Amino acid sequence: MNIEAEKIELLKLILETEDEAIIQKLKVVFKKQETDFWEELPTSVKESINRGLSDVAAGRVHKREDVMQKIKTRYGV
Repeated sequence: MNIEAEKIELLKLILETEDEAIIQKLKVVFKKQETDFWEELPTSVKESINRGLSDVAAGRVHKREDVMQKIKTRYGV
């Protein structure tokens, strides 16, 4: 079945239902789909991500290999 046929079938089911709970659940599904995950993140997480992106843009980063070597040297791992 193609997407247009699926939509028509879904519309028929919606139009035939008298169950308000189903309609509310469908609204939630569509609203959730429209929501950008970024908007759902806590402010502290957004700030942390933005700091990290600023560090990368400014060149304040270290290669993973260098960090791992430093840890191994420092802690004798």
